[in-house]
Amino acid sequence: MATFTRAAALISYQLFHATDNMDSLSIRILRNRKITFSKTIPSLQGNYIFGRDSVRCQKLAMRLSIPTTVIEFPSPPTYLSSVHAVICQIEKEFHLIDGWGKKYSRNGVYVNKQRMYFRILQSSDLIHLGSSQVEIMFHQSFQQDHEKDTIESEFF
Repeated sequence: MATFTRAAALISYQLFHATDNMDSLSIRILRNRKITFSKTIPSLQGNYIFGRDSVRCQKLAMRLSIPTTVIEFPSPPTYLSSVHAVICQIEKEFHLIDGWGKKYSRNGVYVNKQRMYFRILQSSDLIHLGSSQVEIMFHQSFQQDHEKDTIESEFF
């Protein structure tokens, strides 16, 4: 009986924490070494679109089948492309894509100072859109897997 109770507790714990997403993005724009825009997205879910043209980004968001957030910048930097980059959630991973469709962004996407067209994001990746003025820091939580292992070892 005790084994059944432990197994039930483990299953309910995993189901409850499966949606407890602690991944986040910290976004900021620097102009003349001063922060002119800052935003934190504390719990990532779905897709995120970054670009200069909010109308074009919204149209793209409506075509995607999962929830999509357009990140709008007040007075967006001119070096950003209309649709500069997209972060897509595929299962538990977040994928960074330069541009959309067959077009890459004009000024590029850099992850940890290296030009990238596609990347599966890792914790503490520093993303720059175009020049170094738009910074996006990806934070990934490893707490969920650690807690799961701890619970399993306690119960079994």
